Amino acid sequence: MTPIEQTRTGRHGNCQQAALASLLDLPLDDVPDFCNNGHRDHWYESMCLWLLGRGKMHIAYPECDEQWPPIQALIGKGLYYCISGPNEDGIGHVVIYQFDKMVWDPNPSRRGVATKRFLEFIFDLPAPAGREE
Repeated sequence: MTPIEQTRTGRHGNCQQAALASLLDLPLDDVPDFCNNGHRDHWYESMCLWLLGRGKMHIAYPECDEQWPPIQALIGKGLYYCISGPNEDGIGHVVIYQFDKMVWDPNPSRRGVATKRFLEFIFDLPAPAGREE
């Protein structure tokens, strides 16, 4: 995980883009800004398809049931994951966690989220059977 700071804040900020770039160890400009660049109505679908094209899969767990045993097992493995929800201003935001602690907030304020709405994980997909990568 390489911390990447978002370049725009507020209602049309690019925290999702910066969080993805951070998790994928990519420069910010190599990750589309799905929430603001023509993908607004279908940003999640566009993001998932973009990740699939790179051998990754995004899985989101709503309502942040962090005590659910499968979630606890993932968190306990030390995986980086995103928490999304409104910040103190009520604006949707995404931050990165590891071991149940925020380790990176792409917003320069570093305030995090006020309410956890979703836990989001990105996993590598296995190569198709019979193909080596």
